[in-house]
Amino acid sequence: MDSTITETKRSYKKIDIEPFYVGASSATISGDGSIMATAVMEDVVVINRDTNEVVHRIQGEDTVTSLKLSPDGRFLAVVLQSQLLKIFSLEQSEFIKNFKLSAACYISAVDATSTLFAFGLTDELETG
Repeated sequence: MDSTITETKRSYKKIDIEPFYVGASSATISGDGSIMATAVMEDVVVINRDTNEVVHRIQGEDTVTSLKLSPDGRFLAVVLQSQLLKIFSLEQSEFIKNFKLSAACYISAVDATSTLFAFGLTDELETG
C-alpha cells in the first residue's frame, strides 16, 4: 500500500455574496429558466441566471406573499401582504398595473401563453 500523501494547493477568489432570498414567498423562474425572481424582505430581486447579474431590484413597501413570472419572462406578478397585486414589466422596468385584492393571496399561477395570471385568495375565490 502506498503511503505517499499528496498535498493539493488551493486558491480561492474573493467574491461578494448578497442575499437572494429572504421572506415567505417562493422564488419563481421563467419558462426557459434564464430569469429568476425572489423576495428579499419587502424588496424583489430579479436575476439573469445565465450571467448571474441582478437585472432588477424592485423596492417594496410591504411583505411579498406571492411572486410569479410569466413563462416568456416579460411580466412579474407581485402580491403584497396588504392585498395589493402589482404587475411589473421587465421590458419597461416599471409596474404597469395595480389591483386591490379582496383577501390575502399566497399562491399564484400563470398559463403557458403568458396571457393569464391566476391567484388563490384566502376568501376561497379565484381572481384572474
